[in-house]
Amino acid sequence: MNASDQFTRIITRVRKQKLPPEQQIEAIREAFCSQLNGIPVVVGQELFDFYQDRLAATEGEDIYLWADHLIDVIDLFDRAYDEQRNPLDEEEWDLIQDVVSDCAGVMDEEILFYVMQRIVDRGRLG
Repeated sequence: MNASDQFTRIITRVRKQKLPPEQQIEAIREAFCSQLNGIPVVVGQELFDFYQDRLAATEGEDIYLWADHLIDVIDLFDRAYDEQRNPLDEEEWDLIQDVVSDCAGVMDEEILFYVMQRIVDRGRLG
């Protein structure tokens, strides 16, 4: 089972628990960070904070629709990103590029190469 499938299973269980919103978000954070193998925990937390800020800016949006978007980020760091599924936007790529650049020395080399190749493929680095 790949990382995004595992994340989806965890989120499905969390959804069934009908937790208060704050606890739902924390459970999603834990699930997200736990599926980002090969990258430092601080990177996962920084990425999650970005998406949590986006959620806060869209009052009333279903937390689980938002969590579904995290699958694409998990897939990127799991070397299984599919641009056609639900492509990341420019602001997301900016964040990913910054985070990966900052943490390159402590990331798994295969993941680093894969993510940097996706960034180059998007014409973001020369």
